[in-house]
Amino acid sequence: MKQMHFSPDEWQDYKSKTIEPELVVEMEAHLELCENCREYFLKLIDETEIKTAHDKISVDFTDTLIKKINQPAPAVIPVKIKPDRRKLNRRDLFAYYVTAAVITLALMSGGVFDSMVEKSMYLSQICMLKSQHIESTANKDWDRQLMEDSSRMIRNFSINKERNVKDAK
Repeated sequence: MKQMHFSPDEWQDYKSKTIEPELVVEMEAHLELCENCREYFLKLIDETEIKTAHDKISVDFTDTLIKKINQPAPAVIPVKIKPDRRKLNRRDLFAYYVTAAVITLALMSGGVFDSMVEKSMYLSQICMLKSQHIESTANKDWDRQLMEDSSRMIRNFSINKERNVKDAK
């Protein structure tokens, strides 16, 4: 899509309808967005075209259009569309079960399930060892340590505040 404005020749071609349909779409989209080009295009419309439009449009066009706009819309009855669900017959159902059984046997014979079980047991052992390590290294008196650290920090804050007050005097 063209990012810049169209040339005056292109607007003349658009007005005379001598351009490609793809370019028409681009130019119409550009007219919606660009006020400068819209003003330029409207200036291209001359008095004879306006007179021709007046001759084609009936005198009561505006009144008729306003009446149609103000008319209440007809009531719409909502219709629920049910999805088309195909009922499975016995042969299809049997084919699904046979397929599932074949896939399961193939995975079992390849050892996929065994390796999954081994991996999950390995991961659970790692988690157990990590939690035991964390419990052994954790401080048993963490609450007392937290209280002491908080008290020390408050004391330091109070001392610094007193020093700042003395220095300010």
